[in-house]
Amino acid sequence: MTLTEKATRAETLEVECKALQQQIKSREGEFVEMSTKLLDENKNRKSLLNELEDLKGKIRVYCRIRPFSKSELEDEERRGMAVKINDHMSITVHGRIDNTYNFDSVFGMNTTQDQVF
Repeated sequence: MTLTEKATRAETLEVECKALQQQIKSREGEFVEMSTKLLDENKNRKSLLNELEDLKGKIRVYCRIRPFSKSELEDEERRGMAVKINDHMSITVHGRIDNTYNFDSVFGMNTTQDQVF
């Protein structure tokens, strides 16, 4: 391959690289937009489900994780037996055996009573 061919090939690759970078930026924007839409649709779905549950009279179960106490924060072993919030409807309790539980809604340690009710 001659020097001119290599230069031409390099220019071609550079143009392709810029085009791919542009596509990546475009896809990142689409991803953010779709993520936002998904969150909105999940909230809408949850709202409609709650309305349906109210009409049927079904009892809903919520889970609120309390913050660690001072003694729990100091005890490394107890902190290891923590709860992980998987999503807005399920948690995993870590202990000798990991157990996953599903709820109508899960609230984290930083959630206030006003936010729950």
